Amino acid sequence: MKKYVQHFIHHIENERQLSRNTLEAYTRDLRDMVDYLETKGVSEISEVRTHDMQTFIQHLDQMGKSAATQSRVLATLRTFFDYLQDQKIVEHNQAKKLKRPKFEKKLPEIMTVDEVERLLAEPSDHSPIGLRDKAMLEVLYSTGLRVSELVSLNIEDINLSLGYIRCSTGNSVRVVPIGKSSIEALEHYLKVGREKICRRGVICDESAFVNNAGQRLTRQGFWKLIKKYTEQAGIKKTITPHTLRHSFAVHMIESGVELKAVKEMLGHSDLTTTHLYTAVKQDMANTARKNARKS
Repeated sequence: MKKYVQHFIHHIENERQLSRNTLEAYTRDLRDMVDYLETKGVSEISEVRTHDMQTFIQHLDQMGKSAATQSRVLATLRTFFDYLQDQKIVEHNQAKKLKRPKFEKKLPEIMTVDEVERLLAEPSDHSPIGLRDKAMLEVLYSTGLRVSELVSLNIEDINLSLGYIRCSTGNSVRVVPIGKSSIEALEHYLKVGREKICRRGVICDESAFVNNAGQRLTRQGFWKLIKKYTEQAGIKKTITPHTLRHSFAVHMIESGVELKAVKEMLGHSDLTTTHLYTAVKQDMANTARKNARKS
């Protein structure tokens, strides 16, 4: 079965506009399924039945995998077997009859405007790394970029004079406007902070955001710094880079920006995904009313 997984991954890598992270998720999901089925004595792709895959999904549930992860794996299996059917490797798509896991959609954690301001105020203006961190946090909150998109930015993707960032995901490109605070933070970092890092005998690459070695800052590196600044700001919530993306979306909707415009800025392919943030806004309003009645 593993050879068919390899053929499929090669196919979607060439034919579809997918990010590296998405390709890795497809590969991981399918390899996990193959490994599981082989332990059950199913080693040929022609032997795989709906029941076998449903048992694999149940196995994920027993391992404590979230319903969202199970749904993603199910979608991967359906796409994989669609490919196998198109290639006439199997006669029927056995994954079409798989049952979706039931789950309640958990609303994402949102920061208040005050919490965002406290977080953005934490990085030092007097060190190159502080200037970098300030710029990254400002950009993340003012654009709603994914952390993978943020750390993937190159200098040529940033246009300060026209006030936009060019963001690439897979083979798709979108242009995202940036606000005045982000422009100022980026300008200060690029002219002062990044220059100082690259003057230390370090050869910097084309990356916009570099570490002390002049190399591209990783997602893991950014996660660590956002955790540090959250603690320094005394924010009790669990803040991740995606929390800033969620907060950007809700705050934009609260300020009256149309849902379709927010969808375009976030890079969502479906308006349904963006619509979740209206539920978050309503939930926050309900919480505020309850608290007001208690006081």
